[in-house]
Amino acid sequence: MKLQLIRNATMKIEYNGQSILTDPMLSTKFDIESFGGNSRNPTIDLPMSIEEILFGVDAVISSHTHQDHFDTAAMNIIPSDMTILCQPGDAEKFKNNKFSSVNPVHESTIFSEISIIRTMGHHGTGEIEKAMGKTSGK
Repeated sequence: MKLQLIRNATMKIEYNGQSILTDPMLSTKFDIESFGGNSRNPTIDLPMSIEEILFGVDAVISSHTHQDHFDTAAMNIIPSDMTILCQPGDAEKFKNNKFSSVNPVHESTIFSEISIIRTMGHHGTGEIEKAMGKTSGK
């Protein structure tokens, strides 16, 4: 297995002959409004070109669709026939944004002989968690 951190939660994972991109945040530096009121995001440039990031990618895993995990740039740049593995509540958003191979992961799924197991995640507690919505991963 090979893991390559690209930026934020964006990683390229090579495993079992497959290349999987996680939580693509592909916007240029400072292109997105501030999340916490301090600085526009992302706060650093991509370390490589979009072409290099997407080269050989077989699927994308999305933990959720906040801008710091699957931004507008990624929605526009990633090919529409790319396999998207996402949480069930986000499947319609991907379908409405041109993606034709959307696979919601309820509990688990198999992608190209790789077992993908969904875990629940949290964005805070109480009212903050309600406002932030559901996410996958811990």
